[in-house]
Amino acid sequence: MNDSNLLVRALRANAAYSIVSGSTIAIGAAALDDWTGVPAWLLVAVGVGLIGFAVALLVGAGRPSLLVDVGRTAVLGDVAWLIGVAALVLATDWLTTGGEVTLVLISIPVAAFAAAQWLGLRRLGDRGTNAERTGHSAATGADRRVSA
Repeated sequence: MNDSNLLVRALRANAAYSIVSGSTIAIGAAALDDWTGVPAWLLVAVGVGLIGFAVALLVGAGRPSLLVDVGRTAVLGDVAWLIGVAALVLATDWLTTGGEVTLVLISIPVAAFAAAQWLGLRRLGDRGTNAERTGHSAATGADRRVSA
């Protein structure tokens, strides 16, 4: 098994979850406004941001040259999300009880993705460049034939 498989799977799962969550939040912003206590415009912005995050994860998961950097960025983004949710729930009164419960429930998979991505990065270790870590050469097929 290629060492990058766990990281790729975790990034793709995170992307799928982010697309579903982002779409649901953006489309349902008007209804979620009252439920969560978060203004609809901010919910739309968060939803669109999650979809953009998902696209970046999918691009990175599909490109060996970007995999490690995107993996690190995904872990940092997920940890930032978790810290932000903790701060909102514990240190403010901005959210309704429904909003607090919803954010905590949404964050459980985010914590799992952060852990899986971190473990995927650990399995890759510090073995050179992104391409070397994932077993892909930066050279094209033509370059390999000429040098062989």
